Amino acid sequence: MEKQKGIKIDQSAWMVKVAEKAKVKVKKGDSVKRGDVLAILVKRRVKRLSFPRWLDKKEGIWKLGGKRGVGEEVRRGDLLYEKGGLFGRRRWFSSEEGKIIAVREKEGFLKIAGKRRADKLISPLAGKVASVSSGQIKIIFPARVVLGRGIGKERAWGILSWISDEYPLTKVSHQSKGKILLVNEINFPLLKKSAVLGAAGIVGFSFPEWKMVEEEPSLPVLLLEKEEGLIKQEGKICFLDAPASQLLICYED
Repeated sequence: MEKQKGIKIDQSAWMVKVAEKAKVKVKKGDSVKRGDVLAILVKRRVKRLSFPRWLDKKEGIWKLGGKRGVGEEVRRGDLLYEKGGLFGRRRWFSSEEGKIIAVREKEGFLKIAGKRRADKLISPLAGKVASVSSGQIKIIFPARVVLGRGIGKERAWGILSWISDEYPLTKVSHQSKGKILLVNEINFPLLKKSAVLGAAGIVGFSFPEWKMVEEEPSLPVLLLEKEEGLIKQEGKICFLDAPASQLLICYED
Protein backbone atom coordinates (compact mmCIF):
# COMPACT_ATOMS: atom_id res chain seq x y z
CA MET A 1 0.00 0.00 0.00
CA GLU A 2 1.56 3.30 -1.08
CA LYS A 3 1.02 6.22 1.27
CA GLN A 4 2.66 9.38 2.51
CA LYS A 5 4.92 9.14 5.52
CA GLY A 6 3.17 10.11 8.74
CA ILE A 7 -0.36 9.79 7.34
CA LYS A 8 -2.78 7.65 9.36
CA ILE A 9 -4.80 5.12 7.37
CA ASP A 10 -7.96 3.71 8.96
CA GLN A 11 -10.40 0.99 7.97
CA SER A 12 -13.52 2.44 6.39
CA ALA A 13 -16.73 0.86 5.17
CA TRP A 14 -19.03 1.56 2.24
CA MET A 15 -22.64 0.37 2.39
CA VAL A 16 -24.43 0.04 -0.93
CA LYS A 17 -28.14 -0.64 -1.35
CA VAL A 18 -29.13 -3.51 -3.63
CA ALA A 19 -32.52 -3.76 -5.35
CA GLU A 20 -34.79 -6.52 -4.06
CA LYS A 21 -34.78 -8.54 -7.30
CA ALA A 22 -31.11 -7.97 -8.16
CA LYS A 23 -28.74 -10.92 -8.48
CA VAL A 24 -25.73 -10.39 -6.21
CA LYS A 25 -22.45 -11.42 -7.85
CA VAL A 26 -20.16 -11.31 -4.79
CA LYS A 27 -20.03 -13.06 -1.42
CA LYS A 28 -18.55 -12.36 2.00
CA GLY A 29 -14.75 -12.45 1.95
CA ASP A 30 -14.38 -11.66 -1.77
CA SER A 31 -11.83 -9.07 -2.81
CA VAL A 32 -13.16 -6.59 -5.35
CA LYS A 33 -11.47 -4.12 -7.62
CA ARG A 34 -12.73 -0.79 -8.86
CA GLY A 35 -15.09 -1.49 -11.76
CA ASP A 36 -16.11 -4.99 -10.63
CA VAL A 37 -19.80 -5.92 -10.92
CA LEU A 38 -21.42 -6.29 -7.50
CA ALA A 39 -24.98 -7.05 -8.61
CA ILE A 40 -27.17 -7.16 -11.72
CA LEU A 41 -30.82 -6.18 -11.99
CA VAL A 42 -32.64 -7.30 -15.12
CA LYS A 43 -35.71 -5.19 -15.85
CA ARG A 44 -37.94 -3.82 -18.57
CA ARG A 45 -38.90 -0.21 -19.17
CA VAL A 46 -42.69 0.05 -19.21
CA LYS A 47 -44.23 2.55 -21.64
CA ARG A 48 -47.83 3.73 -21.59
CA LEU A 49 -49.52 4.32 -24.96
CA SER A 50 -52.75 6.34 -24.86
CA PHE A 51 -55.62 5.49 -27.21
CA PRO A 52 -55.99 7.82 -30.21
CA ARG A 53 -58.86 10.31 -29.93
CA TRP A 54 -61.09 8.36 -32.31
CA LEU A 55 -60.91 5.17 -30.22
CA ASP A 56 -63.63 5.00 -27.55
CA LYS A 57 -62.69 4.35 -23.93
CA LYS A 58 -65.12 1.64 -22.93
CA GLU A 59 -65.18 -1.99 -21.89
CA GLY A 60 -65.14 -4.47 -24.76
CA ILE A 61 -63.78 -2.01 -27.32
CA TRP A 62 -60.57 -3.99 -27.85
CA LYS A 63 -62.47 -7.07 -29.03
CA LEU A 64 -63.97 -5.03 -31.89
CA GLY A 65 -60.75 -4.11 -33.63
CA GLY A 66 -57.71 -4.94 -31.52
CA LYS A 67 -54.97 -6.66 -33.53
CA ARG A 68 -52.63 -7.50 -30.65
CA GLY A 69 -53.38 -8.78 -27.16
CA VAL A 70 -51.78 -9.09 -23.75
CA GLY A 71 -48.65 -11.21 -23.86
CA GLU A 72 -47.92 -10.56 -27.54
CA GLU A 73 -44.71 -8.97 -28.80
CA VAL A 74 -44.98 -5.90 -31.03
CA ARG A 75 -42.51 -3.87 -33.07
CA ARG A 76 -42.61 -0.20 -33.99
CA GLY A 77 -45.08 0.22 -36.84
CA ASP A 78 -47.13 -2.89 -36.04
CA LEU A 79 -50.89 -2.47 -36.32
CA LEU A 80 -52.54 -2.30 -32.89
CA TYR A 81 -56.11 -1.41 -33.75
CA GLU A 82 -58.26 -0.98 -36.87
CA LYS A 83 -61.67 0.65 -37.06
CA GLY A 84 -64.02 0.93 -40.02
CA GLY A 85 -66.71 3.56 -40.56
CA LEU A 86 -68.36 6.09 -42.85
CA PHE A 87 -65.15 8.05 -43.20
CA GLY A 88 -63.01 5.07 -44.10
CA ARG A 89 -60.76 2.92 -42.01
CA ARG A 90 -58.70 4.24 -39.14
CA ARG A 91 -55.59 2.48 -37.94
CA TRP A 92 -53.43 2.79 -34.84
CA PHE A 93 -49.80 1.71 -35.12
CA SER A 94 -47.36 1.03 -32.30
CA SER A 95 -44.70 3.65 -31.57
CA GLU A 96 -42.92 1.28 -29.20
CA GLU A 97 -41.28 -2.14 -29.29
CA GLY A 98 -41.85 -4.81 -26.64
CA LYS A 99 -44.52 -6.96 -25.03
CA ILE A 100 -48.09 -5.82 -24.32
CA ILE A 101 -48.63 -6.38 -20.60
CA ALA A 102 -51.96 -4.60 -20.16
CA VAL A 103 -54.93 -3.24 -22.14
CA ARG A 104 -56.90 -0.72 -20.07
CA GLU A 105 -60.05 -0.14 -22.10
CA LYS A 106 -61.90 2.16 -19.67
CA GLU A 107 -58.80 4.25 -18.94
CA GLY A 108 -57.82 4.30 -22.63
CA PHE A 109 -54.22 3.07 -22.78
CA LEU A 110 -51.91 0.10 -23.33
CA LYS A 111 -48.83 -0.84 -21.34
CA ILE A 112 -45.85 -2.12 -23.31
CA ALA A 113 -42.76 -3.51 -21.59
CA GLY A 114 -39.60 -2.91 -23.59
CA LYS A 115 -36.71 -5.30 -24.14
CA ARG A 116 -34.97 -6.69 -21.09
CA ARG A 117 -31.92 -4.73 -20.00
CA ALA A 118 -29.35 -5.45 -17.33
CA ASP A 119 -28.48 -2.65 -14.90
CA LYS A 120 -25.12 -3.35 -13.29
CA LEU A 121 -24.08 -2.15 -9.84
CA ILE A 122 -20.38 -1.31 -10.19
CA SER A 123 -17.93 -1.01 -7.32
CA PRO A 124 -16.28 2.44 -7.29
CA LEU A 125 -13.36 1.21 -5.20
CA ALA A 126 -11.12 -1.71 -4.29
CA GLY A 127 -11.76 -3.50 -1.03
CA LYS A 128 -13.10 -6.62 0.64
CA VAL A 129 -16.73 -7.70 0.96
CA ALA A 130 -17.47 -7.73 4.69
CA SER A 131 -21.09 -8.80 4.43
CA VAL A 132 -23.90 -9.49 1.99
CA SER A 133 -27.36 -9.20 3.51
CA SER A 134 -30.87 -8.54 2.30
CA GLY A 135 -30.81 -5.22 0.51
CA GLN A 136 -27.17 -4.22 0.94
CA ILE A 137 -23.50 -5.05 0.46
CA LYS A 138 -20.80 -3.84 2.85
CA ILE A 139 -17.26 -3.28 1.51
CA ILE A 140 -14.37 -2.42 3.81
CA PHE A 141 -11.28 -0.61 2.55
CA PRO A 142 -8.27 1.31 3.91
CA ALA A 143 -8.73 5.07 3.70
CA ARG A 144 -7.54 8.38 5.04
CA VAL A 145 -10.16 10.81 6.36
CA VAL A 146 -9.68 14.53 5.71
CA LEU A 147 -12.08 16.83 7.58
CA GLY A 148 -13.16 20.29 6.48
CA ARG A 149 -16.27 22.42 6.00
CA GLY A 150 -18.81 20.76 3.73
CA ILE A 151 -21.13 22.84 1.58
CA GLY A 152 -24.36 21.30 0.27
CA LYS A 153 -25.99 17.89 0.66
CA GLU A 154 -24.35 15.98 -2.18
CA ARG A 155 -21.98 13.00 -2.07
CA ALA A 156 -19.85 11.54 -4.86
CA TRP A 157 -17.05 9.17 -5.80
CA GLY A 158 -14.33 10.47 -8.08
CA ILE A 159 -10.64 10.63 -8.92
CA LEU A 160 -8.72 13.43 -7.18
CA SER A 161 -7.37 15.90 -9.75
CA TRP A 162 -5.12 18.82 -8.74
CA ILE A 163 -5.44 22.07 -10.72
CA SER A 164 -2.44 24.22 -9.86
CA ASP A 165 -3.35 27.06 -12.21
CA GLU A 166 -4.11 30.41 -10.59
CA TYR A 167 -7.29 30.53 -12.68
CA PRO A 168 -8.70 26.96 -12.48
CA LEU A 169 -11.83 27.96 -14.42
CA THR A 170 -9.83 27.87 -17.66
CA LYS A 171 -8.63 24.31 -16.94
CA VAL A 172 -12.05 22.76 -16.31
CA SER A 173 -13.21 20.84 -19.40
CA HIS A 174 -14.94 17.63 -20.48
CA GLN A 175 -11.79 15.90 -19.19
CA SER A 176 -12.97 16.87 -15.70
CA LYS A 177 -15.96 14.52 -15.85
CA GLY A 178 -16.03 12.16 -12.87
CA LYS A 179 -13.15 13.92 -11.10
CA ILE A 180 -12.97 15.60 -7.71
CA LEU A 181 -11.20 18.85 -8.47
CA LEU A 182 -8.62 20.13 -5.98
CA VAL A 183 -8.08 23.88 -6.36
CA ASN A 184 -6.56 26.78 -4.44
CA GLU A 185 -9.65 28.98 -4.60
CA ILE A 186 -13.32 28.21 -5.24
CA ASN A 187 -15.72 30.72 -6.78
CA PHE A 188 -19.25 30.67 -8.23
CA PRO A 189 -18.24 30.53 -11.94
CA LEU A 190 -16.00 27.54 -11.14
CA LEU A 191 -18.86 25.75 -9.35
CA LYS A 192 -21.24 26.30 -12.25
CA LYS A 193 -18.84 25.23 -15.00
CA SER A 194 -17.66 22.16 -13.07
CA ALA A 195 -21.26 20.99 -12.55
CA VAL A 196 -22.18 21.50 -16.22
CA LEU A 197 -19.13 19.55 -17.43
CA GLY A 198 -19.74 16.63 -15.07
CA ALA A 199 -17.10 17.05 -12.37
CA ALA A 200 -17.85 14.87 -9.33
CA GLY A 201 -17.02 17.52 -6.72
CA ILE A 202 -14.67 20.31 -5.64
CA VAL A 203 -12.20 20.61 -2.76
CA GLY A 204 -10.55 23.98 -2.16
CA PHE A 205 -8.41 25.87 0.32
CA SER A 206 -10.25 29.16 -0.06
CA PHE A 207 -13.80 30.22 -0.90
CA PRO A 208 -14.19 33.95 -0.14
CA GLU A 209 -17.81 33.98 -1.28
CA TRP A 210 -19.02 30.86 0.55
CA LYS A 211 -21.15 32.81 3.06
CA MET A 212 -23.04 34.28 0.10
CA VAL A 213 -24.19 30.86 -1.13
CA GLU A 214 -28.00 31.07 -1.41
CA GLU A 215 -28.68 27.82 -3.26
CA GLU A 216 -27.01 24.53 -2.40
CA PRO A 217 -24.51 23.53 -5.09
CA SER A 218 -25.45 20.61 -7.34
CA LEU A 219 -22.14 18.86 -6.59
CA PRO A 220 -20.39 18.26 -3.24
CA VAL A 221 -17.97 20.95 -2.03
CA LEU A 222 -15.39 20.77 0.76
CA LEU A 223 -13.46 23.75 2.11
CA LEU A 224 -10.14 23.07 3.88
CA GLU A 225 -8.04 25.36 6.04
CA LYS A 226 -4.74 23.86 4.84
CA GLU A 227 -3.38 21.69 2.06
CA GLU A 228 -3.23 18.48 4.17
CA GLY A 229 -0.79 16.86 1.73
CA LEU A 230 -3.58 16.29 -0.75
CA ILE A 231 -1.63 17.39 -3.81
CA LYS A 232 0.50 14.25 -3.54
CA GLN A 233 -2.68 12.15 -3.46
CA GLU A 234 -3.67 13.16 -7.00
CA GLY A 235 -5.04 10.24 -9.00
CA LYS A 236 -6.48 8.36 -6.02
CA ILE A 237 -10.10 7.27 -5.72
CA CYS A 238 -11.96 9.47 -3.24
CA PHE A 239 -15.40 9.81 -1.70
CA LEU A 240 -16.45 13.40 -1.08
CA ASP A 241 -19.20 13.61 1.53
CA ALA A 242 -20.37 17.22 1.92
CA PRO A 243 -22.99 16.54 4.65
CA ALA A 244 -20.33 14.78 6.76
CA SER A 245 -17.76 17.51 5.91
CA GLN A 246 -15.14 14.94 4.92
CA LEU A 247 -13.10 13.49 2.09
CA LEU A 248 -12.19 9.79 2.11
CA ILE A 249 -8.99 8.96 0.19
CA CYS A 250 -8.95 5.27 -0.69
CA TYR A 251 -5.81 3.14 -0.61
CA GLU A 252 -5.51 -0.20 -2.31
CA ASP A 253 -3.87 -3.12 -0.52
